[in-house]
Amino acid sequence: MVELLFHTYDLRQTIENQAHGLANEINSLSENEVLNASQEDMVKYLVEKWIINPLAVDESGVHIDYGDSQIDVSGDFRRVIFDRSRPFYITGTRVTFYVPFTGDSVLFKCQPSTFSLSPPRATIRSNELVFTYDLTKEQTPGVKGTFERDLDQTLVHAERVNAEVVNFNTALPGNTRQRLDARREKLLQDRNLVESIGFPLRRTQNPPSTFVTSDVKRRVAPQKPRASSGPFIPEPTLEMSEYDHCLPPRGRGSPLHCHIIYRSS
Repeated sequence: MVELLFHTYDLRQTIENQAHGLANEINSLSENEVLNASQEDMVKYLVEKWIINPLAVDESGVHIDYGDSQIDVSGDFRRVIFDRSRPFYITGTRVTFYVPFTGDSVLFKCQPSTFSLSPPRATIRSNELVFTYDLTKEQTPGVKGTFERDLDQTLVHAERVNAEVVNFNTALPGNTRQRLDARREKLLQDRNLVESIGFPLRRTQNPPSTFVTSDVKRRVAPQKPRASSGPFIPEPTLEMSEYDHCLPPRGRGSPLHCHIIYRSS
């Protein structure tokens, strides 16, 4: 679906929602997870989960496609059309530009603090922007310039978005650690409070005594021996009927003379 870029959501509110999501997850961590897990491992996990991936548009990876398109020219008063109350179609050309990118695609929907009142239009996919232009014969010569202007506006807006995103990401590890410390302190205070009252503790659930991360190290799978790339050569074997024949006569030192028979194993 073609839509206005950098227009649907407010970027500042989107970043605040991300921060609230992080805070809610930390506050929902169990006592066992907060007190028994490695703090550095927990910080790393939370940062990787809640970090915002900035946009990176790959200008060198642009591809183009084209085809026929039915264009309504009923609003073009330079053309002789007797009934303008309904569409009047002519066959034109559709030119499509595919622009790859990395980062969180939702950022193309977010309006930064500084923005344009007429942002470009495109279809947002998971890893590319699609700019589509339906053109009459008279419009085709200017399509490259139109696309380049739209792409330039996209790059400018992406830089503005990234500036605010980088600020959030830079502060994320410190904010995460600070919130974890606050959560740990509260849990310890609650535990000390209950212990000071002196009654036996009854829990509705039996949490595990230690925290186990989901990243369990797997045993290394045994590797099947590689077969030789050369032809198979069987080892030599000796028929038992030939064995006595090969033995030298007693008392003589003559060399062995025997026939070796090759068998495949």
